[in-house]
Amino acid sequence: MISKNGSKHVVAEADNLVIRCASPNEIDRIVEIYLHVVQGEYISHGEVLDGITRDFHSQAPDLCKQKTEEFCSIISGQETEKSILVALEKSEVIGFLFGGIERNTREGAPLVASIYDLGVMESYRGHGIGRKLMEAFIRWAREKGAIWVFFESGVNNKNAHRLFHKLGFTLTSHVFMMPLDESLAMPDKLE
Repeated sequence: MISKNGSKHVVAEADNLVIRCASPNEIDRIVEIYLHVVQGEYISHGEVLDGITRDFHSQAPDLCKQKTEEFCSIISGQETEKSILVALEKSEVIGFLFGGIERNTREGAPLVASIYDLGVMESYRGHGIGRKLMEAFIRWAREKGAIWVFFESGVNNKNAHRLFHKLGFTLTSHVFMMPLDESLAMPDKLE
């Protein structure tokens, strides 16, 4: 069971890897990983909608401040429907997952969970860390009563897509977009 955000409650432990809820003193490292990961193939329409990028090529100038404030409010427990999990090796944060529960106000609507961001330091990728973070989040979502987990991803994020399929995720939609501002160019090499 995952306890309240910010606690040191361990949700998974294997070899030298620990997965648990993030604590306030880890925010700077989580933001550092986030800023390193959120670029290139990672970028999808969600980053445009959230103001993280305007053009798929550059990050918002105040992104570090934005994310620090957002993650602080979550880790402090102000937003109980969201969670940030961290993966630690020898007490060093090497990856994180940020997700939450989406409550639809329409009567009878299903309770769903969304993974907003998943980031693992490049030198640690390919060792099952993303998988372990996602498995821990899926357990958390089940405990909260969610019946679906959603995760949107940049179209060229192929390595991540393989992981999602291995975990049982299915491609359910495509998002099409067109810039109306002539100064904006579409990302190169969209497949």
